[in-house]
Amino acid sequence: ARNLICGSLQNGITSGDGEGGSHVIEGNYIGVDLGGTVVVSNAVSGISLSVPYCRIGGTNASQRNVISGNLIGVSLGGTNAHHNEILGNYIGVDATGLAALGGVVGIQLGNVRDCEIGRGDGPGGNVIAGMEDAAIYLGAACAGNRIVGNLIGVDATGNNRLGNGGYGIYLLRTSPTNTIGGSSAYGEGNVIAGSGGSGIYAVYCTGLVVRANCVGLGSNLSVIGNGSRGIR
Repeated sequence: ARNLICGSLQNGITSGDGEGGSHVIEGNYIGVDLGGTVVVSNAVSGISLSVPYCRIGGTNASQRNVISGNLIGVSLGGTNAHHNEILGNYIGVDATGLAALGGVVGIQLGNVRDCEIGRGDGPGGNVIAGMEDAAIYLGAACAGNRIVGNLIGVDATGNNRLGNGGYGIYLLRTSPTNTIGGSSAYGEGNVIAGSGGSGIYAVYCTGLVVRANCVGLGSNLSVIGNGSRGIR
């Protein structure tokens, strides 16, 4: 039942203000070919939403989207784009999760609240790797968002470098309270490794919580250092 969504001159999938929300987008190849190994990019975002209560991906492999080669993998923007979930996707990598296909930014949020990127205690984390700039970017007025259980800058095993050229997670002028990681007992920590710049870079942010992550380390605690600071 997979959709193959590629080669568009704008976004692969768009849902804007007034279009309801509560959408489910799962199991698709977006920006790649039928085999999931060759880039056939959409010119802007793979998925762009400004509506609430959507789920992109899921917690089992059949629900996973492969979203690679696009300028932005997933973009959420605007005050109506709240309570969305981005779970279990391969972003910037091929369908095996082992090779980089790239893009510029993996996941971008702007003026968005109460969204969940990844999930602990199971396979709900995203693999976000091989991007030219940041794996995850949170812009102004983002509040109450959680980034948990993701593999950033490594492949799907969590142990091999597929670094992002800029930052693992970049936050600019975000509002309270965004969380990166959480309880180690529930697997909510992220692997944030292999970045060209810092692993986590936060500028003019308040109330940021960073807990139980492996920064500059793979899942097996092997060293996969970031090019600048671990956390700045």
